[in-house]
Amino acid sequence: MTEYRRNKMADASSKAAQTLQHFWPDLAGKELQSDVYIQLLQFVKTKLKAIHENHGPEEPLSWGEWLVVVQEVVASAAKPRREIQESIRQKISAAEASDTAISRAINAAAGLWLTLDIRSPSHHLPLGSVLCWREEQSLSALVEQFFHANNTPSRKGKTATTQLNSNLTMSHLIVNYNFGIIWTHNLADHLTIDWDHKKVTVYEHKICLANHLRLQDQGVLPVDLTKEAIDTMNLLFPFDHTPTEALLRKHNVYFYGLGYYGRQRNLDVAKYPYWGSRIEELNRVLDEPPIGLHQLSLDRSQKNLLQFATFWIAAGVAVLTVITFALGVYAAIYTKKQYDLGVLQYELSLAQACEAEDAVKLPRFCS
Repeated sequence: MTEYRRNKMADASSKAAQTLQHFWPDLAGKELQSDVYIQLLQFVKTKLKAIHENHGPEEPLSWGEWLVVVQEVVASAAKPRREIQESIRQKISAAEASDTAISRAINAAAGLWLTLDIRSPSHHLPLGSVLCWREEQSLSALVEQFFHANNTPSRKGKTATTQLNSNLTMSHLIVNYNFGIIWTHNLADHLTIDWDHKKVTVYEHKICLANHLRLQDQGVLPVDLTKEAIDTMNLLFPFDHTPTEALLRKHNVYFYGLGYYGRQRNLDVAKYPYWGSRIEELNRVLDEPPIGLHQLSLDRSQKNLLQFATFWIAAGVAVLTVITFALGVYAAIYTKKQYDLGVLQYELSLAQACEAEDAVKLPRFCS
């Protein structure tokens, strides 16, 4: 690696760290070196690179101007977007910084801070997980309105379930029911379920939620929502659980070290007002018997008793069939050998009987 490239990578890492420290000012540089920040730092580096390279015809903001935008967005979450943009315009001295460039930087800063896809309204219909930030709307109001509007019942219908199965973990769903994980940077996509391909989308930046909960006076992400999001991750990825630790290590995801972050693993579905319907859907999966090799063993609840019995009865019949066939083949071979032996015995007896002195006595056999 060349010296230039090393310096460039170090500069990108430094800028990502500075951005996070502007989001959470009490964050020490030493903390950013821990494993739990690996994904978040990489995400910020990737986003900063995209902002610098995909700025359109407008000149991109300088690094100092970017930090001004970040600082203003964080400090003004309760103010309308229009006021934030006007304040930034007054603080940025460069006359060539266009309103479009500033607006894009505001969206990017807010999106990075909250790990959400935030955009300005346009004539295009927004996607389900995109937040359109209007001029007269504050960032905190935008977030609260979005999550409130998307707090809808399950499409599969509600059940009377109140207590979740303690085996409801992603590692259990993967091993016993062939589910998979899609990791996302977007909190709005958390626990989206693709039933056709058996994929669960999981938000990977638990450390981001932890920082928002720690500095909840910033008042952007609703505290109850932040706590619930952490609880969903504690539920599906429990601490002090070897299969979960191995799963996260395999996926190079590092939030296991955060533990429960001062909370507990909650099995009461009523404690999940926003994500509860999706959790119930996953919980109902466990009502079905395991698939694959795991159906060969009887689970504790004996829910797979029919499949277990069917398989082993069929296996027993198959084994008996093989044994019967093998015995039949053996019997046929044995019969053939007996026949051959009988022929040889007959020939031997005939040869002995037809010696010269006795041949005349048996003209019928010794002719």
